Amino acid sequence: MSFAELTQQISSLSPDALLTTAQAWYDGSQAKPDFLAWLDEAARQTDLAAEQLAALRVALFCLAKDRETRAFPSLLALIASGKFERAAKADDWAVVNLHRILGSVIPDEQFGLLTQLSKDVKHALFVREQIILTIQFLWVEKRLPERETFAAYRAIIQDAVSSPANYTERIGMALVINAAVVGGTRLQPEAESLLHSGIIGEKNGGM
Repeated sequence: MSFAELTQQISSLSPDALLTTAQAWYDGSQAKPDFLAWLDEAARQTDLAAEQLAALRVALFCLAKDRETRAFPSLLALIASGKFERAAKADDWAVVNLHRILGSVIPDEQFGLLTQLSKDVKHALFVREQIILTIQFLWVEKRLPERETFAAYRAIIQDAVSSPANYTERIGMALVINAAVVGGTRLQPEAESLLHSGIIGEKNGGM
């Protein structure tokens, strides 16, 4: 199924009909679209229209369900280009669940990229928050070792302390809570430095 055909099919279905169609894809009674090819093509688009975003939600859901690691480069390109941020609002399902989607499709050898992406101010704050949550998701899923998880949170917190204007109170709180859950007292010095940085309790920007 081509990019245009998938977009047309998704945009014409009600939520109930879409659920029925998705169930048919997975029980084998109907051929499943090539979501990987669709995502590759979506990443090459200049911008995403509303109906294309609707199809993207479905593609991302199915790719995450299938834990399709080949989707990671195109998803990363889509995020890095800013198209995803421009098309989707902060409360969009695909944004709210981006950490689960990323965590489901990211290959193990690419985990180190998450720290870098979470500090990249070119991305919208709500996207950076979701990337930080991906680290927690991978730790809960027992895919990210404790040592790498500690190192990721330590690096992000140090960046937040040194550049507080690039973070919000919401991200700061998430970092403190997640660091405490993951590291306990082992990340306490970093958490305390963040608490004294002025990010938490200071209104320095919306999500």
